[in-house]
Amino acid sequence: IADGPRAMLSTVHLKTLDSGGLNPAVTWTGSEFIAAWDDWQLPMTTEIFMARVDMAGELVGGDVFQVTDHSATGGQGLFPRVQWTGSEIGLLYTSGNPLPPAATTSEMVLLRLDPEGTAIAGGTRVNDVDTIVTTNALSWTGSEYAIVWDAGRAGPCPDISACEREVFFTR
Repeated sequence: IADGPRAMLSTVHLKTLDSGGLNPAVTWTGSEFIAAWDDWQLPMTTEIFMARVDMAGELVGGDVFQVTDHSATGGQGLFPRVQWTGSEIGLLYTSGNPLPPAATTSEMVLLRLDPEGTAIAGGTRVNDVDTIVTTNALSWTGSEYAIVWDAGRAGPCPDISACEREVFFTR
């Protein structure tokens, strides 16, 4: 609500409550929206899911789809960010467990996807080794990605407020 009545447009339910979806992100392609979020999966992994939604609020292709698969490693796919480049989807996410007490290191991964959500190539690790990434942001300049993130370099943190954090940028 911004100084006026609330506008309610069509709403599509992307995630049910059977396991829990968190940390949603969205981008606009010029004709539809692409939404991404992380979702707890059994046994104790978190994966990134995406959906394409048209202007009428309908799912494009009729379903959501899983982008990451940590089932073999028991890892986590967390904190997704999405950008549309005009021809592909850029998906930035944290892989690993950045939350104490299990936190030791985590990777921030940039994954390039075609418009249907299929990986164009394997993901690219963005951050240095031996860091713990918790938050990130992604932008598209028209010719390259710009990425900013925070990372802890002091090793495992007893709790999130005690971590020494630094902010980094790359393109």
